[in-house]
Amino acid sequence: MFRGVQHINMDSKGRLALPSRQREPLNALCDGQIVVTIDTQTSCLVIYPLPEWERIEQDLQALPDLNTGVKRFKRLLLGYATDLELDGNGRLLLPQPLRDYAALDKKLVLVGQGKKLELWAENLWMDERDKALEVAGPEAELPDELLTLTLEVGAMHETVLLREAVEALVTTPDGMYVDGTFGRGGHTTQVLEALSDSGSVLAIDKDPEAADVAAKMQSTDPRLAFFHGSFADLPAALAQQGVAQVDGILLDLGVSSPQLDQAQRGFSFQADGPLDMRMDTTRGATAAQWLASAEQDEISAVLKDYGEERFAKRIAAAIVEARSEQPLETTAQLAKVVSEANPRWEKHKHPATRAFQAIRIRVNRELDDLQQLLDVAVDLLTVGGRLVVISFHSLEDRMVKRYMRDMARGKSLPRGVPVTEADLDRRLKLVGKAVKAGAEELAANPRSRSAVMRVAEKIA
Repeated sequence: MFRGVQHINMDSKGRLALPSRQREPLNALCDGQIVVTIDTQTSCLVIYPLPEWERIEQDLQALPDLNTGVKRFKRLLLGYATDLELDGNGRLLLPQPLRDYAALDKKLVLVGQGKKLELWAENLWMDERDKALEVAGPEAELPDELLTLTLEVGAMHETVLLREAVEALVTTPDGMYVDGTFGRGGHTTQVLEALSDSGSVLAIDKDPEAADVAAKMQSTDPRLAFFHGSFADLPAALAQQGVAQVDGILLDLGVSSPQLDQAQRGFSFQADGPLDMRMDTTRGATAAQWLASAEQDEISAVLKDYGEERFAKRIAAAIVEARSEQPLETTAQLAKVVSEANPRWEKHKHPATRAFQAIRIRVNRELDDLQQLLDVAVDLLTVGGRLVVISFHSLEDRMVKRYMRDMARGKSLPRGVPVTEADLDRRLKLVGKAVKAGAEELAANPRSRSAVMRVAEKIA
């Protein structure tokens, strides 16, 4: 099944690369063999896996030419149909007639439609999206059941602020860049597409499943290197590559949608699973193990500091009482205990949301890792290199905002002391204001509503 909305680029010769999320199922279904034709009802192209197209073609041939409308429909659909094959990097070359029909320019939008993909010119997709939003926009009043379903569907992995992040990060196509949160390769794929043959990406992730995805990408693109670990270990990862500084560092913080979707990972209260919550399942204590031994005061502090939970003490006491009766080993058990202990449920938010976030942050040392990276980030960038950070909750965003602000202001000296610009030792400059997802991305991916991207550039 193809789903999601992704922005991609096409060069002047009609070459484009499909993102890994769409490329991998195409390779699995049909070894990258596809058929591209037109949509006779709109101004977009349609990409079919070869087996799906062969089924459709059979049905078309069986249609009797009873009237002019049927003849014209078959003539257009079959006449424009073109067999293409993805290369090892998921790239294809669109023939000029197809590009002309859909008025394709540099900026394109790829839209998943179940068994097929649609390819739109960005401006035409915006028009199509606006028509859809007239019926039900991102701010529409929805019943609780429908809102919950919308959020669950939105959790299917969509790389948030993809185009904005890549455009902010890549300042030279020959540079070396770090994707500190590789995930399933969404950002990395687009960064590689923006680079020349001399450019490269070092991808980092704690998740063993991310390592598997990276290995597949490396088999077809030698410009990609991968380090299994935390972005806090970036100095060591660069040392392995024999590199001291890079041209950009990208972080997309928090848990990824595929991790949330897999019940066995223990991140979500939406489906019952083992209470794990580790991003790196090869090391460290699970959430269940930590909750079994942590003192009540420590649990309370974690809930308050990392989850901004108003009822932290009450929930911590309930957890300690529950574990004295039986071990808390599943997400359903924990969610039930927290929900029953929470006296005031927030509208459209599960009562265990803040507790699950807090425990996950504690288990994975997320804020500690972020601070460790920020402490060395500016020294790992070349002059002109950029730090791009996407945050999903206020704790992370405050850390990033303060760091970038302080590094842009320079040393804090007493008021009235005569100093030169050099004395201030400014290391970074802020690049634009904080960026949030636009209406189109919000409509396609509700998870993006909490995303904030900040960018800073090294100046000394």
